[in-house]
Amino acid sequence: MTVLLLTSATLGMVNQVANETTEKGLEFGKTMMAKFLHNLENKAKDIDTIICYTEGVFNAVRGSDAALSLSFMQDSGVKILLCSTCLEHYHLETEQVVGTVSDMATIATTLIQADKVIKP
Repeated sequence: MTVLLLTSATLGMVNQVANETTEKGLEFGKTMMAKFLHNLENKAKDIDTIICYTEGVFNAVRGSDAALSLSFMQDSGVKILLCSTCLEHYHLETEQVVGTVSDMATIATTLIQADKVIKP
C-alpha cells in the first residue's frame, strides 16, 4: 500500500526564501502543492491513500487550489483521510470539500501498514 502524507498546505519550505515576503512565499508554496497534486492525478492508480494532518488539511477545504486534484484522485478510488482534530483546531469542520474525516488511530494504523509513505 502506498500512502501520500500531506502535512502542509505548501510544497517545500517556501517561507524561508531570502528577500521574499511571507505572504508571497506562502502563495507560491500553495501553487507548488496544487501543481504537484495535479501531476499525480494520472498516477492515482499508484496511490492507495492520501492522509492530511496538521496544516495538510488546508488542501482539502473550500478555496484550496489543491482540492480539485484531491477530488479527482478520490473519484479515481484514492482514499483521502483528514485528521478530525486538525480540522477542529483550524476551525475548518464546515469547509471540507473532499476526503473523509478520520481519527488519529486510523491514520496511525494506515501509516504503519503502508509499504511506502511519500511525504513531499
